[in-house]
Amino acid sequence: MQIEPYPDKETLRHQLQLEWQDHIQTRAQTWKSLEIEVFLTIGFVGADIKFDNIWVTIVLGIIFFASSVSGIAITIHHREGQRRKFIHIDNLEQALGLHQKDLLPDVHPPVPFKWSHVFGWVARPL
Repeated sequence: MQIEPYPDKETLRHQLQLEWQDHIQTRAQTWKSLEIEVFLTIGFVGADIKFDNIWVTIVLGIIFFASSVSGIAITIHHREGQRRKFIHIDNLEQALGLHQKDLLPDVHPPVPFKWSHVFGWVARPL
């Protein structure tokens, strides 16, 4: 078995930059999903007021519900992806020697997603 050489500092810096760019893109997608949900909510309420028809409300409600569930699934998926990204970022920063006591104090990857964090039932550890 051949041992691969450890990547040089420039390669690690480049990978760190790619990890941050991917994280930023994921956050942008998450916020765009939230924007869409807000507009759908406003549209649902407006259509219900304008049409005043139970069948229109039911159809729009089903679409709204499916969209909301999809938005929740996207957000949870992105959260898990971001958690993996931060583990990669943490490892790369450590390999670059950035985790010195005075340079980046209290650096740690985020905790896994739990529903209790969403509703604030349990204090999230730092």
